[in-house]
Amino acid sequence: MLFLPAVFLIFAVSPLFAQDTISPLPPRLLYITVEPPTGDVSLYWQLSPDNDVAGYIIYRFNELSGWVPVDTLHDPSVSQYSDVTAHANLFTEGYVIAAFDTALNLSPLTDAHTTDLLRADFDSCGASVSLAWTGYKGWGDSLTAYAVYGKEGRGPYRLLDSLPPGVTKDTILPVLPDSLYCFIVRAYHHDGWISLSNRSCVWTRMPSPPLFISCGDLDVTGSSEVHLQFLPDTAAGLRNYLLVRGPSPSGYPDTLAGWTDFAGGVLDYTDDTGDSIRQPLYYRLSAVNSCGRSILSSRPFTVPVPQITHHDFVNLVSWPSSLSYDSLTGYRIYRQTANDPLTLLAGLPPTDTSYEDDIRDLQYQPGNNGTYCYRIEAVGTNQTSPGEMHSFSPLICITTEENVFFPNAFTPNGDGINDLFGPVFSYAPASYHLIIRDRWGTILFESEDYLKKWDGKDLQGRPVVAGSYVYYINARTPGGQTVRKTGQVVVIYPR
Repeated sequence: MLFLPAVFLIFAVSPLFAQDTISPLPPRLLYITVEPPTGDVSLYWQLSPDNDVAGYIIYRFNELSGWVPVDTLHDPSVSQYSDVTAHANLFTEGYVIAAFDTALNLSPLTDAHTTDLLRADFDSCGASVSLAWTGYKGWGDSLTAYAVYGKEGRGPYRLLDSLPPGVTKDTILPVLPDSLYCFIVRAYHHDGWISLSNRSCVWTRMPSPPLFISCGDLDVTGSSEVHLQFLPDTAAGLRNYLLVRGPSPSGYPDTLAGWTDFAGGVLDYTDDTGDSIRQPLYYRLSAVNSCGRSILSSRPFTVPVPQITHHDFVNLVSWPSSLSYDSLTGYRIYRQTANDPLTLLAGLPPTDTSYEDDIRDLQYQPGNNGTYCYRIEAVGTNQTSPGEMHSFSPLICITTEENVFFPNAFTPNGDGINDLFGPVFSYAPASYHLIIRDRWGTILFESEDYLKKWDGKDLQGRPVVAGSYVYYINARTPGGQTVRKTGQVVVIYPR
């Protein structure tokens, strides 16, 4: 208690005992901020405007006891303080400040400010980090924004996201496996003050994904069994795989098989499609995490099923581009007939996905039943696999219609071009009889061998004169149909 000295007046003595009971004005708590990584809290305030201030008392909130003093500062010029007993890395910490004067009168408490508590949680399924913070309390509408900063390993903190003041959650992705990530949230006041949250760190403990999943060899046996080989990264920690199939490289509606903790090496699978394969198929092997999410997928493993059309004694064979390999070397096309085994027709560059097969000469071979089968081989390489890889299509066949074509003119001048006349069959006829007559009905040529053509000479071997001649044909197809036709052919001798 403060006692004032006595004052003596004339004729009267009156002791003055005055006691100061007026509370000083409070300071203004501007902001508090957490000191990462210790969890200490620093407070910054505006000094009380009273001249009689002797110091300040720092209070921290306790859920059981309310506002509890943590320190008394006897220097009235001090405007900041660090609470080294705080645990703001574990809890939210609330603070107020009171000023006291030389008479030990306490000012009212300042407005309360509460630290921002950040929590980071790793989602191994999403390969992401979820952030949630309590938000800074004490600025009211003057809080303008939050900024999320983070770092990986020993790298520097960098700005990851900026958010409005009402948002207190964020998701950070992607993150690397087996790495330490640390995050801090900054709160911004419109006057430029910045309050930091605690530092929250997580280890992204998850199996390392494969660096590659390469397509190996592919073969089709019979009309429906597709044999696939994949070459996944054997050094990967993530070894769960899922195989899907679809009719296009962008859609895979059919899930075929899954593997958990695949030991490594070559992954083989045989897909029995159930029916004859008539359209292209695509397969994709994906590495999946424990939640079934795809982390890495192979290229679309392509079954290059050929499509065949027939026109004017030419079979047009086309197929989809193979997407199986990192580098496509090219294609090989094979043909099989009733008379010949599977034979290589041509090797084509990777830019070609069609081939015209002229079957005119094949149609006259004895035993030809008009059925032509084709197989495509795609050849390529992968950056991660030595040697060539091969993808074989199924054997796709077409049976040509039983047609016969009659030229309307020929030039039997011995130059080797269009020197012979005869019907052109799309099949080897079961029976055949051809007669050539002049305008008076004289037989000039007659044959029961469909491979023997008229050379423009009569039965005595003399060349006929230029002009029109009549042919008669009577033949039977392999299917048992009878072909009877009469027509004219013109003999021309070019000058």
